[in-house]
Amino acid sequence: MLKRNLFLLLLISFTAVNIYSASMSRRAEASPREESRWWPVTKTPEIVHVLDVNDMKSYKSPKGETVHVRFGQEHMLAASLAGLAAQAVNEGRGNEMVWIKQHKIESHGPDYEMWFRESKKRIGFEDAGEKELWNLVKYFKGKGIVKGYVLYTHDFTQGEIPSLRKGLNHSANAATVACSVEQGVMIAEELEEKAKAMGLKMLVDARGKDEGWAFDKYKSHLNKDFVFAQDPITAHHRPLAIAHKVPVIFGIEEPTPTIYAWMNKPGGVMGWNAPGEGEFVEQLSRYGHILLPSNWCMNLTVLSSGTLEYDVPLNFHTIDPSAVDYSDKSPAVSFIMSDGDNVQWLMGDFVHNQYYWASPNHGDYPIGWGMPYGDLDQVCPEVMEVLYNTQPRNATINLHAGGYYMPDIFGEYLDDKEAEAALRKHARRVGYYINKYGLRTCMFLCRDLDSPGAIKAYTIFAEEIEELAGMFVIQYMPYNPQDGGVYWVKNSKGVDIPVISCEYLIWANTNMAKAGTPAAVARMINEDAAKAQSSGQRYLEWGMTHTWSGFKKIEGNDEKAENDQFMAPGTQAAVTPTGWCVDRLDEDIKVITPEELLWRLRMERNPADTEKAINAIGRGK
Repeated sequence: MLKRNLFLLLLISFTAVNIYSASMSRRAEASPREESRWWPVTKTPEIVHVLDVNDMKSYKSPKGETVHVRFGQEHMLAASLAGLAAQAVNEGRGNEMVWIKQHKIESHGPDYEMWFRESKKRIGFEDAGEKELWNLVKYFKGKGIVKGYVLYTHDFTQGEIPSLRKGLNHSANAATVACSVEQGVMIAEELEEKAKAMGLKMLVDARGKDEGWAFDKYKSHLNKDFVFAQDPITAHHRPLAIAHKVPVIFGIEEPTPTIYAWMNKPGGVMGWNAPGEGEFVEQLSRYGHILLPSNWCMNLTVLSSGTLEYDVPLNFHTIDPSAVDYSDKSPAVSFIMSDGDNVQWLMGDFVHNQYYWASPNHGDYPIGWGMPYGDLDQVCPEVMEVLYNTQPRNATINLHAGGYYMPDIFGEYLDDKEAEAALRKHARRVGYYINKYGLRTCMFLCRDLDSPGAIKAYTIFAEEIEELAGMFVIQYMPYNPQDGGVYWVKNSKGVDIPVISCEYLIWANTNMAKAGTPAAVARMINEDAAKAQSSGQRYLEWGMTHTWSGFKKIEGNDEKAENDQFMAPGTQAAVTPTGWCVDRLDEDIKVITPEELLWRLRMERNPADTEKAINAIGRGK
């Protein structure tokens, strides 16, 4: 008997080791793609139910205050329901998700309708059609996915969204965290009687509570890889936070520093914080985290599902650097569009907007687009496929750093080894997507772009991403403080890689140096190119177009007359006004793609190393 038991024990141990080894082998096979992510992994649903915000109601507060339905109590309820459904899919307790449709009240609704159709093809879920909100709550209650409700006080403050408005009520953010752990839907005070009548029981009373209370109460249950930054009045993007049990913040005071210190590094800050852009981006950067600008994103629970398995090869057009005529020493300039970190913009009002990707002038001249394509691969690859299928051959797709952070101050609050390890890890993640899409450029926004911290960060990215042709860098206000300076760092093979800062800004209604209307910037380029030629210097520079600046077409060269307000009647922005600048350039000035600009810089500095690099990468696509 003893021998038999010993034999069985050995057999079980051997089997367990083999199962474990097979499991580890499978994990190892998947690890490069899984480790490259900076967004949470969401599993795929089999069924998707649709809720329309236009069918929902917004209720008055006891004081008679009201908000628009897109910021209303039922919209918040719907968001929490969508989050709980997705959480159940992630945990194997369900197979159904919820899509929230807003096509009648969001300018980017048509884009999301397209993403819904295309994600259905990719994922293969069944569209269960439109449902009434409370009936769907009852349905998921019956399945045990909704276990009750979390009571909160809805915010009715007036003012800009997002912002730290006077009297702002943080209860919804506290309730979001409680909802994710207790598996209850969010119920505002105005809806409590209706929830009770349905048979829902109160699980937690989050009235008078804030983000700090929620973190202290639930931190042992929360995801340490992410935090959700969101205005408490806004339901957008809340489902993904609930699905993945993510802590919530709004503002840079406590508990934000405590949560940042508690998180794994580098962590993802999903959404958008307050009070000011520079303040909160600097703060999260110093703690070693990455901002994922997405506070207006919708339906990421559905759209991001199954993206871990998404591996469709989309090799975007790049130039063939071997075909560039490097003997041509004409002055040359490139243009890149701003705000390439903005995930919600690319998902929302970008691909069909005639200011941007759908501009009738897109492709008329070489141009660069900063883009968060690594993010899109993880949360909405349907956008990537549209971009791939419609990319003009003279448009450079330029990765915007894999999120929004300031690499020169990244991890300042950590010890040196931890900070460098976190930045190197993110550089490798960025490199995965650069390689996947066959691209060779990236961009950074720094607090101080020529500081020792900045040079170290550029070096880390050059060392970790061997395929980089070079990098573009801007500084946080103003974008162009160094007048187009070039920094050189060495990659892992000891080859010099250029990092070129911005020289010009096409920016409306500004007094910043080297910035102004298309006419003003064209004059500056013409003058600088002529000065460089007369002194025997090589002129290779680039300018950035501020994508939220509005201009109007004029006859003549009155530089101030082109200024207008963004989205005013008859106004143009981005692609078309940049073309007005191009049209005013002297005939001997070449407009080239940003990628060609980098290769020309490299060839000027070290022809032998550059030719080797060109031969190694092959021809462009």
